[in-house]
Amino acid sequence: MSILSTPTASNSTGTPVSRRTSLSTRTSKINITEKLNFKNPQIYVQSFARKNLSYIVHADEDKHKKLLKIVNNVPGSGLVYVRNRRETTEIALFLKRNGIVADFYHAGIEREERFKKQADWKQNVLRVMVATNAFGMGIDKPDVRFVVHLDLPESLEAYYQEAGRAGRDGKRAYAVLLANRSDQIALETRYLNSFPSVDEIKKTYHYLGNYFQLAFGAGEGLSFNFELAEFCKRFNLSVIKTLSALKFLEREGYIALSENVFLPSRVLFLMGNEDVYRFQIEQAGYDPIIKAILRSYGGAFEHYVKVNEADIAKKIRASYNDVIRLLSNLQEQEILSYLPQSDEPQLTYIRARVDYLHLDIDARFVEFRKKIQTDKIKAVLAYAGRQQCRNIQLLIYFDEPDAVKCGVCDVCLEDKKNNDTEQFADQIDFEIATLLQSQSYTLPLLVNSIKKGSESDKIERIRELLDAGKIKTDGKNYYL
Repeated sequence: MSILSTPTASNSTGTPVSRRTSLSTRTSKINITEKLNFKNPQIYVQSFARKNLSYIVHADEDKHKKLLKIVNNVPGSGLVYVRNRRETTEIALFLKRNGIVADFYHAGIEREERFKKQADWKQNVLRVMVATNAFGMGIDKPDVRFVVHLDLPESLEAYYQEAGRAGRDGKRAYAVLLANRSDQIALETRYLNSFPSVDEIKKTYHYLGNYFQLAFGAGEGLSFNFELAEFCKRFNLSVIKTLSALKFLEREGYIALSENVFLPSRVLFLMGNEDVYRFQIEQAGYDPIIKAILRSYGGAFEHYVKVNEADIAKKIRASYNDVIRLLSNLQEQEILSYLPQSDEPQLTYIRARVDYLHLDIDARFVEFRKKIQTDKIKAVLAYAGRQQCRNIQLLIYFDEPDAVKCGVCDVCLEDKKNNDTEQFADQIDFEIATLLQSQSYTLPLLVNSIKKGSESDKIERIRELLDAGKIKTDGKNYYL
């Protein structure tokens, strides 16, 4: 439950009341104290600094390769966060194929199985857990050496909390964010442009009524199978914006959505291109569905891709059930891995349908949520893209303006490397100037007389000093 949804504090008895929250910015603290009706609140804040935690951002295009390098180079237990349930199985399978003892975790797993996975990871039976953000709450494992995020987080609050699961024993640990330019563009597109206007929310509601052929005043308590992709295609709607509109309608109490609305099926070929081609020739009955997948969904040999069984059925002129049967058979023969939706997505009408023109949508709340999310996304993008100490960025975000450089993040280490290079060059320059103060030198003699650096380092510095006009040459001798 959100702390903002807890009952307001009563001061009628004069009894002191406390509320605690693990993460909040200055604005959040003000909102909390106002919401809880605290009078003259005393706010106590611990520093967010984690001196043993090295924050790193990598802009690699091949995230799988980079992840594998991290896992192989950093000994000990690790945690990998991904955006959704399907990616947990995908990445865990990738790690297993490369000899890493890994497993996946998400909220959709049965309770007993979740507990077993947690126990195996805590006891180091498993080395790496690949999980959604459902993993970690209440799980205390002090010896986690690395936490890797394969996707940009939705907020720095979420990132700090998840990354902070590393190094709780006080020893050196690493929090790595793998985010390239395309991820940043995707995040901006997904969130900054995903908020519908009030008018678009109302129209989405209107289209739902037409989609299910509901009359005004009908539908209360009724549930329908709901194919989001088909709905958006029929009414020419953006999937991302429609999802947001549906969530606002759900918040206002008009509809309810099952989680499977957001989790499409996926496939990944387990054989190479040539082997799949030979299979198509030998098993001609599977040729149409394999062709449909390859032509419609790119990248299925490299990673799991989202598929729509109904769409495939239309392309190969088969029934929906036939497509599921064919995909299941291909999985049994280990041609591909098929991850179907566990259940049919459901949409339930909480209230009877009304005329969308009279729909009561809180416009101020919509704009308020948009601004909050926009600010959070901008902070995430700045953190990933700005070449400033990662620790300083996080601490300033959490209202610690006096933060100092950590010395162990990727930015600080790169600065140190550059400073060491500059200091090294200055030392060679000083030697050259000292030698040339007393006499001129031929190039070979000057190079041999300089004690610091390799021959190429010395020659590079001599050329730099010549270009800067700090030393001169007559073609034979060098002098000041």
